[in-house]
Amino acid sequence: MFPREKEADAADQVEGALPALRARVWVALAGLYVAQAIPLNLVAAALPPILRARGVDLAVIGGLGIFDAALGAESFLGALC
Repeated sequence: MFPREKEADAADQVEGALPALRARVWVALAGLYVAQAIPLNLVAAALPPILRARGVDLAVIGGLGIFDAALGAESFLGALC
């Protein structure tokens, strides 16, 4: 086999492997995104009942929603930039 044919074969192998590699990267990123969201959502769901059981006023617990809105706005604005 001539050197140019070897280079062409190697290039074909790399080009064929790129879609599979890209798919793996996207799956890994999606997995990390979900793994990050699970604890945050568990805390967001569990925090109000815990605070209420400790006697925290409902107005204060309801006011904590502003932090949730700030995180949502940050995610939305980060996606735009």
